[in-house]
Amino acid sequence: MSGGLLINSLLLAALTTAGAVTWGAAAAVIWLTLGRAVRRGLLAAAVIALALPPFLVANCWLPILGPSGWLQDTLLGPRASCTAFWLEPLVSLASAAGVMSLMFWPVSFLWTVGAWQRLQKTHLELEPRLAGWALLRWWLWPAARGPLGQAALLTFVLALNHFAVPALFQVKVYPAEVWIRFSTHLDVWGALVTSAPLVMSALLLLVWWRRREVSWPRSQLAGGDIDLRRRLGPAASLVLGA
Repeated sequence: MSGGLLINSLLLAALTTAGAVTWGAAAAVIWLTLGRAVRRGLLAAAVIALALPPFLVANCWLPILGPSGWLQDTLLGPRASCTAFWLEPLVSLASAAGVMSLMFWPVSFLWTVGAWQRLQKTHLELEPRLAGWALLRWWLWPAARGPLGQAALLTFVLALNHFAVPALFQVKVYPAEVWIRFSTHLDVWGALVTSAPLVMSALLLLVWWRRREVSWPRSQLAGGDIDLRRRLGPAASLVLGA
């Protein structure tokens, strides 16, 4: 077992989870400000984004974030410089995590929307002065905290077991070692033993999740349509929308 590769995978999974949860939660807030027809479209777009093949998503971003992409050339400068030598693996890791977070954000989005569909419009009407960031903190966040935790754990396990995007971005991760043992050396038993940490992560997630409920999203809220565009205010809407 390669400890360095496992640490790389854990770090990549953590960065991916942080990005995916951020994008997904922000998109869920914006979802509440849209009309019913647009909500259906955003739900469909999230499902499509989650179903896209990883190599397709990665190939779209390689000219910008890839090893020879625009971002790395801009940040690192000449390849021969000492600074570029030390920063290149970090930039590649961050780029891979960014692309993977753009693949997995629908998980957090769908879980959050599913939680918020239970919100009651009457609860919001009882607090007419609750608006802006206070609305997010005191009304939306308590309802989404548990589902976002579930989505974060699921995203972490998915990212930990993923190696297609890291391979394209030249990031060395632990699942790649499992694949090499299986495909190159034809070592089935060695690949199975090596994959034990990855399998255990999925099994622990299943055990933890066994008695937890998942609310699937719908285009209409159970408590009636809630238009938060005015309540959120221009500042919060602009930040989350961006």
